[in-house]
Amino acid sequence: MGAFPQGVIRASSLQTVHLVDGQPWNDLPQERLRDDAELEWLIPILLTVAAFHGPQSQGTASRSFKKHLDTLGEARVCVVGKIETGLLHNEKGHFFAIARVGIVAE
Repeated sequence: MGAFPQGVIRASSLQTVHLVDGQPWNDLPQERLRDDAELEWLIPILLTVAAFHGPQSQGTASRSFKKHLDTLGEARVCVVGKIETGLLHNEKGHFFAIARVGIVAE
């Protein structure tokens, strides 16, 4: 222990916490992007733009395009109002926020 035991916090004692609308991210229900009626149209549009962008574009018939189409189809999505992430320090059972960053949907 140094002269200032509370002055330095070890990075190994910090925990990352991800919150959505004030609740832990893992506790929220999520559905597949392809099953969301309002967002499923994004998959082919985004991939088509990516497939034809750039001088070495391979188009939608390429094997990599089909692989990415499947990957995005399996992606999980959850529409939320506020996303936060932070570093917390656990000291004797109490958590103290070290840093916190948030994004709010308008």
